[in-house]
This record gives sequence, structure tokens and C-alpha cells, in this order.
Amino acid sequence: PIPTEEALPVPRFEPGTCRFQIPARPIECGYLIVPEDRGDPDGATVSLHVAIFRSTSSNPEPDPVIYLMGGGGGNALNSADYYLRTVGNRIRASRDFIMYNQRGTHYNEPFLVCPGEAAFRRNLDAQEISRQEADAQEEAFLLDCRDKLVEQGVNLAMYNSVTNAADANDLRITLGYEQANYFGTSYGTRLALTLMRYHPEGIRSVILDSVFPPQVDYPSEVITSMVVAVNRLFEACSLDTTCSRQYPDLETTFYQTIDDLQAESGSITIDGEKVVVDAKVFLDAIYMALHPASALPDIPGAIDAASHGSFGPLRWAIESLSRYSENVATGVYFSSVCRDEVGFDTNDHALEVVARYPPQWADYYDLASFFATCEAWGAGEADPVENEAVVSDIPALVFAGHFDPITTPEWCQRAAETLSNSYYYEFPNMAHGVMRSDECALRIGLEFLDDPWTEPDASC
Repeated sequence: PIPTEEALPVPRFEPGTCRFQIPARPIECGYLIVPEDRGDPDGATVSLHVAIFRSTSSNPEPDPVIYLMGGGGGNALNSADYYLRTVGNRIRASRDFIMYNQRGTHYNEPFLVCPGEAAFRRNLDAQEISRQEADAQEEAFLLDCRDKLVEQGVNLAMYNSVTNAADANDLRITLGYEQANYFGTSYGTRLALTLMRYHPEGIRSVILDSVFPPQVDYPSEVITSMVVAVNRLFEACSLDTTCSRQYPDLETTFYQTIDDLQAESGSITIDGEKVVVDAKVFLDAIYMALHPASALPDIPGAIDAASHGSFGPLRWAIESLSRYSENVATGVYFSSVCRDEVGFDTNDHALEVVARYPPQWADYYDLASFFATCEAWGAGEADPVENEAVVSDIPALVFAGHFDPITTPEWCQRAAETLSNSYYYEFPNMAHGVMRSDECALRIGLEFLDDPWTEPDASC
């Protein structure tokens, strides 16, 4: 953490150089400087890298859209080009679009990275070992990372949804906006809901896309989202003439592939290095493939190919798995999820949930090591309200994707139920991240931003 300079107030915004590739102009970059612990305002401070993409209108609306990245621990600014192309530039036609990296993530001080994580995971990917052996190695690596962060003076109890929400509110204030519209995807919706709970006065409206509400049992209920998503894939294939003819029993093939890979793993070469494809890697790859709607039509064929020992169709998904840690601050992820979620869940509950589903899921969703890591992480305990639904009358637009493998539509509906001025839409051919993937959803979102108190035209 940065030592506080007595002469300078916090929170404050300091203009600075953009540290990422600039995808659009006009742009202004800088840093939000806030206390690491707001209970100790004279203590250490943290910095958050910010990018303000100014509106292209000559007379922009006074309330910007502030994007809340998923993760937690995600690197929003390295994805700025993608978000501007898919959503942001259309928003900028009438108002500023602001992106920033949440505390502890890339380009910030401190940066809660685990040194050597990419190399550790490449080495782990190359080993033919049991799930339990892999979990033991990962747990040891993560707790060593925790020790290093604590030695650096990082207070791991200060990187969570409550502190992130205070940062997002201070960002609005320090930039001089009376109100803002907040747009979150995945974990970003958890953050937006926390903002609604604690800082409603600065919010004009929220867009909650692929919702992660605080009242769900995470991580225990994640398996439900995944199983629901693959079952919907099997159903969609059975109802499609071409798919059902090519893959007449996709569900059986899927589960037989898991059984086969549990008995004997396969492998694939990525960037010149061997990656062992066991049942866990196969399911991880299917999980990643279910995220973008554009990949959905290719998954049945990828399952069939895997059943014959060919993993080429899943190469991109396996590659994205191996590179995931490069774009996420692992220290932030564990500090947030251990405090916000895992403290309200138990491994016994996880075992009860997984027992509802076919036995092939049991080894994949063995969460004992995950719970043990959180117990030792030192993220502190959240207020019990963090496990309760957010009740609000702030206008909210709620999007769900029918095939979403993590934030299932049922989660999105549960969030909308306690938001009295919410509009809920489930998109039948979408998965995770609807508004950035679908023109109809984008049009609904833009109309909502123009007038959040009127139900948008969803005829598209």
C-alpha cells in the first residue's frame, strides 16, 4: 500500500498516463486514491487505475455509465477495446463511459498478484495426478501467496464487495458526477447490488447482466448452474433436426467421456507444452465454451470429438483456462470470495448439493480444498447482511442468458424479485454476458438508459 501523504486529501482523483493500449478517444486516465481501510483514514492508501471515455456528443447527458468488471480481480482496462466495440461506443453517443480496475488488480498499488502463478499452473497442467493431489499443490501455492501479500503489508480483509462499492461511489464523487448509471456483468452485478445497498443516493440506474446475487450459496450452488446449462444444451440439441441426427444421444456421450477420462486421461499440446486432459480439464473446457453464445453450436461436436480422444475443438477453451490467471489478481479473488461468500457456506452443504446430480460431477465439484484455502486466507468475516437479498426501488435492468453456466437465469430472477423497479429479460440463445453479445439486448439497454423509469420496448 502507498503511504498516505499528509498534505493530500483522500479520496481524490489524480490525472495520469493511460497504462493500457488506448482503444478510443477522447480519453482521460488517472488514479482514484482511497484509504485501504476506511476505518483508518490516516493509514495506507490504495490506487485504482481509471479511464474516462468521453461522450462523442456535443451535449452529453450529465450521468455517465460506470462499468463494473467481473471476476473478482478481473482486469477491465486490458479489455477496454472489447467493451467499447460491443457496448461502450454506443453508450458514448450520449454520455461518458468509464472503466476502471478495482482495488488490488492490474496497474494498481498494491497489486495482489501471486508471483509465478502462470508457471505454476503450466506445470500443474502437465502432470498426470489425481484431483486431490492437484488440489493439495494448489492450496499450498495459494497459501504461500497469501503469506507473501501479508508480508508486503496488504490487509486482505479490505478487498471485498463492501470496500469495492465504497470505491465505486468515491469514483463518481471525485469525478464530479451527481449521479451515475452502473453497469455490471457477473461479479460486477454483485458489486452493483452492494452499491445499491450502501450508496443508493448516487445511483440513477443499474444494468445487471448475468447476475450474481449475494443471497445465493456460493460456491455450493455453482454446480447447479453448470448442470442446468449442460442439460439445456442436451435439450436444444435433441430439438434441432441436424444436431439430433449427428449426435442422437449427446447426454450419454458426455457422461461416458467423463468416465473414460477418469479412467485414462488424454492430452493436447498448447504453445509447445503438454496439457493433460483429464475429466476436470474436459469439464472446465466445456464450462468455458458455454460462456460465449457464439460457441454454443460447436459444443456438441466438441463433446463428440472428445469422446474419441480428440480435443482440438476445445483447444481455444483449454488455452483460455491456462491463461485465465494472467488476467485475474488471484489475491483479490480469494479475499473477496472468501469474505463475501464462502463464510456463509460449508463444504457439507456442497456435498449435499453435488449428491443431487449424476456421480460424474462429484470429483469435479470436490470443494474441500477451496473451503480450506478460504478458512486460512484471512479475509475476515462479513456482516450477515451480505448474505441477504438487496431490496431497492432504484431502476434496474436485469439480463439473463438461457445457457449461462455460472449465473443461471434462476439467480437473475431471484435478484430481480426484490428490486421493485426492475425489468427482467431472459435471452433464449444467449449465455454469459448478454448485453455485450446481442444487438437486441444492447438496444433494450440503451433505451433503458435514456429513460430508466419506463419499461423498454423488448419486442426485438
